[in-house]
Amino acid sequence: MKKEVLLCVAEYESDILSYLFFIYIISRKALYKAFPLISEKCEKCDVNIFISLIISLLMKKDILFHDESVFSNPEVFDFDFVPEEFLFRDSEIKELANCINPAVNKKRPVNCMLSGPPATGKTTSIKKIFEEINGYSHIIKVYINGRVHNTNFRVFSEIHRSIFKYTPPESGVAVTTLYQKICEGLKSENKILLIAIDDCIFLEEADEIIYELSRANEIYPGIKIGIIAVLNEKEKYIIEEKSSSVFCPCVIEYFPYTEDEIFEILKLRAKFGFYPGVISEELLKIIAEHSIDYDLRFGIELLRQSAIECENKSMKTITKEHIEKAYSRILKSDKPGKVIDEKEKIILGILNVKKYESGELYLLVKKKLDVSYSSFYRILDKLEKKKLITVIEKATNKGRTRVISKN
Repeated sequence: MKKEVLLCVAEYESDILSYLFFIYIISRKALYKAFPLISEKCEKCDVNIFISLIISLLMKKDILFHDESVFSNPEVFDFDFVPEEFLFRDSEIKELANCINPAVNKKRPVNCMLSGPPATGKTTSIKKIFEEINGYSHIIKVYINGRVHNTNFRVFSEIHRSIFKYTPPESGVAVTTLYQKICEGLKSENKILLIAIDDCIFLEEADEIIYELSRANEIYPGIKIGIIAVLNEKEKYIIEEKSSSVFCPCVIEYFPYTEDEIFEILKLRAKFGFYPGVISEELLKIIAEHSIDYDLRFGIELLRQSAIECENKSMKTITKEHIEKAYSRILKSDKPGKVIDEKEKIILGILNVKKYESGELYLLVKKKLDVSYSSFYRILDKLEKKKLITVIEKATNKGRTRVISKN
């Protein structure tokens, strides 16, 4: 038997095969841990069958070794990745560019609101536009992530850092002082500020920030500030009427991608993120079908986790089984819970009496909780996702509002 084994090894002249054989002799468990695919096929076989199966697997060239990967560029699947080719958003980019173009000509930009569900290309649009105007030194670009810079001070601190190239101390400096310094700096340097506020709903005082930035030219004549606010259809109500009148944005609507569009985007990600032949178009269509009930971000993550599942099985090509396993895992981890915190309990308690318009409900909530308008809307959004309340839009004499009732 030993002679036959050595002949097998010599015939294929493979250091890898020799390595596998000696691991087999020393410790099967170590081998199975390194190569799960081998483990499934060889767990109860003798050494001759083991060698034959190893050779068979190598001949098929479908086994992935520990130092190999199906990913050529893993960052292609990151949520913040900006693709060079931005598909299916030409008209939205053109509208956004039209709002920004006055700044290129040293005039005040047109404020705009990017409205639409998550994962529809709003953030990527901003980053693409910012790339386009990189060469204009008179334009100061500031990108604010509302989840990170969620207070007035943090927002104005980030603007200050972009203008003056250093971050102000976190204590001892009032927001009004920062605001004044920013406006005076813009005016004296004859610069135009273009600020994009992503995830506006997460700002504690979104309405106040947008109001102060929008009316800066009234206090400092000649100052030029353009605002890009990212809000979906429901979230736009955090901008009160007083602020809306000075903000006065051009609304650019972003609609969900279709199944065919998701497929084309996933195909492009797979092309630049995987090595050739890792996934077929047929399987990409399956991922697109799964994604249409969620969004593009879900599809990209499902593609990424399917590839990880493929690697875990020491395989070089993604199969339908890998996709289905990754799909089940994502759904399991993404399942919304129904745990209710104290703030949510207070709102549900108020709604036990009757349904309320959003403004009326907010005033009642303010009597019991110290929450901003933005925080109030985030709580409502959580309750709606948990299907504990119903939110319906309603037209009034003053415009549109939302009516909230308990389920």
